[in-house]
Amino acid sequence: MKLDVTVQKDLARQFRVLWTPTLVVVHPAGIVTREWIGFLPPPELLAELELAEALVELRSARAAAARDRLRAMRERGNGRHVAAEALFWEGVAAYRASGNKDDLWPAWREVVARYPESPWALRTTLA
Repeated sequence: MKLDVTVQKDLARQFRVLWTPTLVVVHPAGIVTREWIGFLPPPELLAELELAEALVELRSARAAAARDRLRAMRERGNGRHVAAEALFWEGVAAYRASGNKDDLWPAWREVVARYPESPWALRTTLA
């Protein structure tokens, strides 16, 4: 929804809108799943929204659907600015879908190999 922070002040406070534009993706249970501040060109905005949809799937216990979304995103080359994060979550989703930790490691190894300086490589246990 579009929010006018000068009119809908309570909602702006609830979601802690510091600057506009701010986009907040909220899970149906009310959990803020993703937030970003500032303008994004259309391709980057679409990648952020695609990643947000996958994270909503993951938080909704639909790990296989999240994994598939993230894998498709990676295969299409969408969202270079979120590529390391998407790959990190792809590994998590693979593990959550199978319950087998061995399914986590290939994605995390790729995060460390391709994006060694990213905060997402540091969040793995491999960096």
